[in-house]
Amino acid sequence: MLQRKEESLVQRLLVEPQNTLNTLSRSGKNRIQVGEDEIVQSAYSRFQEKYPKWAASCFDIYFLEHAGKEAVALKDADALSKAYLTQIPSANTSNSPENIAQVHTVAEDFLNILAAERIA
Repeated sequence: MLQRKEESLVQRLLVEPQNTLNTLSRSGKNRIQVGEDEIVQSAYSRFQEKYPKWAASCFDIYFLEHAGKEAVALKDADALSKAYLTQIPSANTSNSPENIAQVHTVAEDFLNILAAERIA
């Protein structure tokens, strides 16, 4: 089924390249982006089960798709933990080494869950 859709897309690009490209760009996301979004959602569901308090503390899907998006794409736990600490004013007041280490551990675990989802 997927192969037919790809063949259809190729045929449309050959016949009407500009119209097809305009339609694809208007749709907002390509299949790769949609697939990655689904993987992040799935990983977040598993993360949320394991860390309900963190999920309730703004380490949520909105954070992962916005402030943490670049760090998630780079698979960088340091950047992800910094993005989290930056977005939470109360977390900034307690940037103790213990707090930073705890946030880093949670960020690293999310990225590990995400990596497992990507191979699944």
